[in-house]
Amino acid sequence: MEHLQLAWEWIMAWIWLVLPLAILQVTLCITALVSIVRKRATGMEKLPWILLVLFFNLFGPIIYFVAGSGYLDAKAAQKEDTPW
Repeated sequence: MEHLQLAWEWIMAWIWLVLPLAILQVTLCITALVSIVRKRATGMEKLPWILLVLFFNLFGPIIYFVAGSGYLDAKAAQKEDTPW
């Protein structure tokens, strides 16, 4: 019984360190996915960014916001400029 109490105390001590990181990770992933879906680029241009965000949970959204958002905007603008 004492082992369970020690384990619970250990979990409660660490959860306050891990919880903010988990909230940040979930918020970044959801925000990045919503941003990707709203872009005017085609589905095949969005797919690599969606996979990056989903498989590299913390750093994927950061990479998307730094590099991918402008890339998808440029691709969408390029498609609007073409006459066909």
